[in-house]
Amino acid sequence: MCGGQYLDTNSFPGEGDAFIDTVNSLKTGALITAACRMGVLCGEGSPEQIEAAERFGQAFGKAFQIRDDMLDVTGDEKTLGKNIGSDVKENKNNYMSLYGETRCAEMVSVLLQQAKDALLSAFEEPVFLLELTDSMADRNS
Repeated sequence: MCGGQYLDTNSFPGEGDAFIDTVNSLKTGALITAACRMGVLCGEGSPEQIEAAERFGQAFGKAFQIRDDMLDVTGDEKTLGKNIGSDVKENKNNYMSLYGETRCAEMVSVLLQQAKDALLSAFEEPVFLLELTDSMADRNS
């Protein structure tokens, strides 16, 4: 987390998608993946379930970040509960500045399907997590 935050706060305009993917995997992605792994470990899940939880966390985390970047451009401050446009104001690249809204929405869709596939590969009826994953596609806060 600290390494990702350091990279994020010391990024430069023009940093590309590989850089943004790295920052995400060390911040949002790492946090969500760790939470998923810990849940399975605490529940004494199998090695396959631990691996599936990690794949779920990575895909879900990246989708969350892309959607967050979308909301930083298209969201409503009151609904979102935070200031929007911060990356533009700080002249920082994000998924939206690199790919635009349509491509970002496509990326979120693909990542959320990967997350659901990971769940379904190792868990019986993960209803709550499937519903949570579906809700990510059009979250507005």
